[in-house]
Parts: sequence; structure tokens; C-alpha cells
Amino acid sequence: MMSVLRQAWWAPIAGLMAAVQLVLGPLQLFTNSDFESGVASFVIFMVGGAVTVAGLFRRPANRTTGNVLLLLGCGFAVFWFWTLYLPVAGLVVAVGVISSGWHSEPTVATGSEPLT
Repeated sequence: MMSVLRQAWWAPIAGLMAAVQLVLGPLQLFTNSDFESGVASFVIFMVGGAVTVAGLFRRPANRTTGNVLLLLGCGFAVFWFWTLYLPVAGLVVAVGVISSGWHSEPTVATGSEPLT
């Protein structure tokens, strides 16, 4: 898990962004005033968090697929524009993913050891 969060400077931000989405998702079922919007918010939060986690874990083996998944996860985070952390984190991670390159060679952690 820690090697996934050390693959790039923005990876810990993406991990925290996913954790926030996965924690806030179930809370939406109990805090929204109407059930339909609570379920919709729950689904959006959970899918966004799951896609971000999948992108973080997929990126070391296949950078292109991982980057696409991470950018989709950023889109789900930016959707919550009235919150403070999620849209800012989504934009920061998106800039980091786009600037880190799209070539298919495996990523290398900051300790210079290859990720497995």
C-alpha cells in the first residue's frame, strides 16, 4: 500500500481524496433530506473513490490505464464543487497525472526501487 502512495508526488493526495470519498459516501444515506438524492450522492462518492483507488493500484503496472482511471476519479471529485477539499485535490491530482507522462514503462517509487 505504501509503495502505491510513493509512486509520485500527487499519489498521497489521490489516496486521501479516495479515502474522503469512500467515507463520505455511506454518510450520504443518512444525512440527505430526501432518499433519492442520498442514494445518488452515495453512488457518486463510492464510484469516484473506487475508480481512484483502482487507478492508484493499476498505474504501477500499466501507466496509461492507471492514468485514465485516476483522471476519471478526479472528475468524480471535482463534481463536489461546493466542498473545499475534493475539487482542489481533484484538480491537483489531475495536473500531476497529466504532467507525469503517459508512457507505458512501470513507475518507480521515490526510493528508486521498482514497484511490483
